[in-house]
Amino acid sequence: LAGAHNMDSHFVETNPRRNLPVLLALTDVWNEAFLGSTGRVVTPFTETFSAFPAFVATLESQTCGRMADSSSRFGSLSCSAFVIDGGLDGVYDKTLYQGTRVMHSEIVTAMDSQVTVNIGLASLDGVDDIASNQDTLTCSCFAHADELAFGSGKLPAASPLSAFPRTESFSSAPSVINTEASDGNRPSTLLICGKCDAFACGQLLALSEHRTIVKAKLFDVDPFAQEVGSSLRSKRTDDLKEELHRLYTRISTTGGLDDDDESIEDDGPRVNLSTSTILAHYATMMHDQRIYVVKGSK
Repeated sequence: LAGAHNMDSHFVETNPRRNLPVLLALTDVWNEAFLGSTGRVVTPFTETFSAFPAFVATLESQTCGRMADSSSRFGSLSCSAFVIDGGLDGVYDKTLYQGTRVMHSEIVTAMDSQVTVNIGLASLDGVDDIASNQDTLTCSCFAHADELAFGSGKLPAASPLSAFPRTESFSSAPSVINTEASDGNRPSTLLICGKCDAFACGQLLALSEHRTIVKAKLFDVDPFAQEVGSSLRSKRTDDLKEELHRLYTRISTTGGLDDDDESIEDDGPRVNLSTSTILAHYATMMHDQRIYVVKGSK
């Protein structure tokens, strides 16, 4: 709580030129509205922050994941709410380095990751391994940022935001692509905490909340709208439950379904044909399993 309060005070009292939530929100606007990024990959380079990307993804999805006001200053451009958890294993590195669509990368780490705590809990035989792993992780963090910025070789000249690759005739010789190279010039942001403790975690949570609010307001999105995304499908869920109940009743009465039972009745809920057909197969399968379970329990 003390860390969150510290970030709250910083957000309210600090000039926008040095205000971290404001600067990060403006970075998001630049990457999305002007560079065409469709979201960002948040990668924690310390296991302590492994749950942070999921928190950010939920926060931005529920706050920014709606249409902007019709008079938005960015016109048809919308506020991106896609945040991907980069994980601890670098599973998205190849896409981030060489992908044809550029995504903004956000790297989260701490200078003091409390490795001394792990050393204190470990035996003397494991002290060197713990320290060495921490050194490797720190170097990997900055290597990741430098690879995104500067690259490691020359790739064929092409716009990284191009939706479709250039087509060539069958008679022309295929171009050779260096799969071990990256062209760089890909946006990234580093969030570096001085120490990985409860105070820093509170700061990160409050920073993410203020950043998301500012970003939403800049895109003319109401960040305080009460509806939850899943509520938009609640009416369809109720309709499908009603349709499923009708199918169960039909199976119990007639012993099965025929092709006519997969179509929608005039007095039933409005369900599209493909969903209704799959739902009929599901109802048959589940009805048979329930009978099997009931008979087996006797």
